[in-house]
Amino acid sequence: MTKHSLPEHPQYQLSETRFWIQRLSKTSIRALHILGVAISSGGFIYHLDKALWLNWWLLAMFSGVLMMVQEIYRSKLWLIQLKGVLTFIKLGLLASIALLPQQQPNIYITVLFTFSLYCSWTCRITALLDLASKGY
Repeated sequence: MTKHSLPEHPQYQLSETRFWIQRLSKTSIRALHILGVAISSGGFIYHLDKALWLNWWLLAMFSGVLMMVQEIYRSKLWLIQLKGVLTFIKLGLLASIALLPQQQPNIYITVLFTFSLYCSWTCRITALLDLASKGY
């Protein structure tokens, strides 16, 4: 049994190699997603020529879909957990840009700001829960 497996659930045990493959693939896809979002943001917010940023936007979209597929494959419960629900809310907000194109920069910045706060908040809560479980 590895350090990363769950001892009370033998069916969820991962080999060390499989754990690292999953972790590195997830990290790589997330890095591509962040890169695509970061580079396409300028074009999207400042209404630059689409040819300059469209490929980066597509990278962000495809990597985002791939991250969702990974999470859903890992556990169908992701769809109803907070992270999954918030991902669909984010997609809904981004889709609303088609209905409110004049609000495109405001909606996009709201999505980025709101979900960066959410990520920061969940990381801190997770760290606190981890410390509490260890008796600190």
